[in-house]
Amino acid sequence: MRATFARRYASLMDTVLVGRWVPPSSAAGATEAFRQWRTRTRNRPVVPQQGAHMVRACLQEAEVEAAMNIVFAQDDTAPLLRKLYTSLHAEGGEQPSLTTSEKIVEAMEPMASGLQGRPGQAEFISVLLYYASFVLQERSSSGTVPSATARSSAERAIDNAIRVAQASPSHAAVLLRPIALAAPPSYLGRVVALVDVAFRSKRTYIDVDGLRAILKLVAHRNEFHQSVIMWWRWMQHTQLSLEPMVLSLVIEVLCRAQKPTEASEVVQQLHALGSVPEPHAQLIYLQHLVLISRPPVAQAELLVNLWSQSHANTGDGHIAGLQWALLQFYYATKNSKLIRQVSAALLRDVSTTKEQHLQELLQKIVDDTSAARKRDAEGTAAPEDLVETYAVRVLLERFTPNRAEMICTAALLGSRAGCVELVGPWLESCSDEVFDEALSLVASRSSNLAVELCEVSHRVVPDSLNAWSKLLNDDPPGAL
Repeated sequence: MRATFARRYASLMDTVLVGRWVPPSSAAGATEAFRQWRTRTRNRPVVPQQGAHMVRACLQEAEVEAAMNIVFAQDDTAPLLRKLYTSLHAEGGEQPSLTTSEKIVEAMEPMASGLQGRPGQAEFISVLLYYASFVLQERSSSGTVPSATARSSAERAIDNAIRVAQASPSHAAVLLRPIALAAPPSYLGRVVALVDVAFRSKRTYIDVDGLRAILKLVAHRNEFHQSVIMWWRWMQHTQLSLEPMVLSLVIEVLCRAQKPTEASEVVQQLHALGSVPEPHAQLIYLQHLVLISRPPVAQAELLVNLWSQSHANTGDGHIAGLQWALLQFYYATKNSKLIRQVSAALLRDVSTTKEQHLQELLQKIVDDTSAARKRDAEGTAAPEDLVETYAVRVLLERFTPNRAEMICTAALLGSRAGCVELVGPWLESCSDEVFDEALSLVASRSSNLAVELCEVSHRVVPDSLNAWSKLLNDDPPGAL
């Protein structure tokens, strides 16, 4: 209680001494504000929040010397540097230019090695790594390539940061996130090893933000999956287990590591939180279920019911892949009732789907259902008229025949479902130019189907198409 009172009293006195604070907008303004502060308070250390504003104003103009004068005038530099690092990463903040970052890195990197054992060492390195991350980019947003000298300084800064983190558990907690955000892909192995060592050390405090940042980097790399699975055992007891993004990454890792039971448990955990995996994780999870010899149908029913009631997957670029994975899964279950259920959910979802995404989805059905059926040795996959007929009807109801690609998709779907006649009335408003283009696309797949399309739309069959159809004697349209 006394400690709390002391902190609040100190904060109140700082506010009284500062008065109305206007953050400086230039290095000169920051230097003058710092001079006035020291004069007014008789060399009292500057308030960390205000000091961070002063230092940042100096660094924006690459005035490293002026910035360090403010930093090292503090009795304890750590609080000011922590505030500075937080403000640098604040959303909406202005990012430094490559030239500014190069100057700062080249000036601060030699100082970092001289701070061994001093308070604020880890915080100083964190700020240095923030600017190093811009230098280590392959190319800046303006297209400029960083200089070799600055790049070498940035790499030495990361090497030093890793050594400091390995030597001190308390520093490791501070440096995990800055290292993860700054390190290029070639350093990922060392970063993961650093986290593994931190987990094995009972004295190390694992920073949740740092682990989250590292997890985003390594979740898609197969060589690090065992490490992520080890981390997950610890993460289940932290706030990370309540974050859908983190849980989605864990689902991906567990699927790639061939641990379907554990992945399903994480999906259930997300369900209990009232959330769903992110689209990419949904796709990987469902594709993984397709490959299992005996898919857990009850688990899939739960997922479909949950996802069909939510809008998490509508209007998103992943909808085509996600919904196709669902269809593949239901083909694998050989359950016509469930196929009808997911098809109905599909039609509800596409009512708000962008045209290009629906086109991708329908084209996938055209191109890939035959492959799904070939995997079924017993030949007992979905009846021909289930999914395709749904797709044809939604296409005809939703769109006008003004694009050759869409007409071709409708013809192919109708052929597979045995309902090409439904496409005929739809083509009444189609122009001759678009129809001829679509006819060429259909003929490249099946000349018989192209002839049938002309017949159902009451158009004259071109002589060349009739000749090709008789010459090739290709398969009937239903055999697509």
